[in-house]
Amino acid sequence: MKRDGNKENLRTVFIAKLNGIRKDFKESSRLVIQKKLYSVPQFQNANVLSIYVSKDNEVGTSGIFASLWESGNKVVLAPRIHGDSLEMCQVHSWSDIVEGPYGLKEPDPRILPFVGSIDVVIVPGLSFDMRGARLGRGKGYYDRFLKTNKTCAIGLAYGMQIHSGLPKSVCDMDMDFVITEDRIIQGKQ
Repeated sequence: MKRDGNKENLRTVFIAKLNGIRKDFKESSRLVIQKKLYSVPQFQNANVLSIYVSKDNEVGTSGIFASLWESGNKVVLAPRIHGDSLEMCQVHSWSDIVEGPYGLKEPDPRILPFVGSIDVVIVPGLSFDMRGARLGRGKGYYDRFLKTNKTCAIGLAYGMQIHSGLPKSVCDMDMDFVITEDRIIQGKQ
């Protein structure tokens, strides 16, 4: 896959910004972002949700997993890398999550991929813009998944990750919503 130089430069900038965020800011922002996520009707009405398992410099998702597991009335999925694609697998607790490729936490390889439609996919990103465009880490996993799975895509980000206008290629998939501690951005509709 040919990599765009402008995107690579932006990735470097946003990784540095994310690595510099204070822990207290991350925690307080995570709680606000989570509350805003719960207010989105598409999230409220979803029966099947896929949520990324957050890394240190991403908006934390552990509280989202915990509250959905506790409610017991939603099918909770997490992504797993399979070759060049993502497969979503149902997870019932943290014991279903193990370390996978690239040091990412993902569903245990013994868990079969979920078969069926997914109402909402919560997506990580290095940066987003006001149109819902997303800058990921450059492997295209979520873009390929979203291209073939019609679902509501919601990006979670800190306000400092919002860029005025991200470069896009034909492979890039926009988010329906981007949620920060400051606002809910309505992307593609």
